[in-house]
Amino acid sequence: MPEDVMGDRAFWLFLAVAIPVLFLPVGIALWKGRNVGPVIALSLAFWPAALALALRTRRR
Repeated sequence: MPEDVMGDRAFWLFLAVAIPVLFLPVGIALWKGRNVGPVIALSLAFWPAALALALRTRRR
């Protein structure tokens, strides 16, 4: 039983860290005033490319 509790905690800790990191490129794109559609698609499929796209766009 204690293994299940620690497994649940590890899972929720992973989600608490992974979800904000996954949407970091979307936040950057919103901050720069860019279209977030391509960034969301890349963020769900390939996170490093989404981050690169969000950082390379110019701010409006």
